[in-house]
Amino acid sequence: TWDGRTVSVTSIGNYKYNSSAGQWQRDFITDRQVVNINNISELNNLDTWPGRAVIVVNDTYKYINGEWIPQNHIFNIRDFGAVANYDVLTKTILTDSSSAFNDAVIQAKKVSGIVYVPSCEDGKAYYIKGNWNLTTRGYTEGIRIRGDGKQSSILFAEPNDQTKPIFGGETGAPGNPSNISIGGVSIISHQKWKGIAIQTNGLCLTEFADWYIKDFEVGLDIINDTTAPGGIFTEFVRFRDGHLRANKTQIRFRRVNNGDPSFHGVNFDAVVMDGTDEAGMIGIDVGEGC
Repeated sequence: TWDGRTVSVTSIGNYKYNSSAGQWQRDFITDRQVVNINNISELNNLDTWPGRAVIVVNDTYKYINGEWIPQNHIFNIRDFGAVANYDVLTKTILTDSSSAFNDAVIQAKKVSGIVYVPSCEDGKAYYIKGNWNLTTRGYTEGIRIRGDGKQSSILFAEPNDQTKPIFGGETGAPGNPSNISIGGVSIISHQKWKGIAIQTNGLCLTEFADWYIKDFEVGLDIINDTTAPGGIFTEFVRFRDGHLRANKTQIRFRRVNNGDPSFHGVNFDAVVMDGTDEAGMIGIDVGEGC
């Protein structure tokens, strides 16, 4: 306890500690300021002022520099309108969650935060279409994508541009840790052998853990590209507890624009690779000079 400390008591109201009286007293002023709402749409319709705090379901948002920012910097794609009703068996798109996913990425980039993909019901997934660069600014900053596990959080994806990855990251700071990573999700191509699932370019000292990638033209594309803002070289990136299934090329190493030939420290730990049994499919493709 200290003088002026305010605490919200569930279903009752806010209380402020009065040190002179030595007791908690109901604070009707902040009662009108701290409110509980259910979604981001309601939040965007509230009156705003600097420092105003609002509880959105179980997350607390604060109004900073003209926008609402979650205090834990986790952005749930469902809060932006994503719906996991893609039918996995028939590959039927009922809801296009691309814009919702993109909105979550935009917000996460402002604070180098996390885009959260909640679990799906059995046989269902989220559908997204686009190419997302997870880099924010500087050499080491970026965003992370997190789900509830590769068996639970499932994205069926296709690119707008097939030459670019669904998820890419580029930093260009050799020896400096990157904030970019993906884990706890499955990424499956909506159309067989279309696009690149994940591309790393100049990422260093980071980890991709608990993931599943299926049916892309390239599953993991690990490149060194000198083109700005491309990376210098990818080193000490750990791919752990992953499963590559039936991608036309499962893993590809490439130098681009005379990029560095070294990929030292790139590590695969408990990664399963299978389904490479059709004509023209490749397990690991190490490009010239790598």
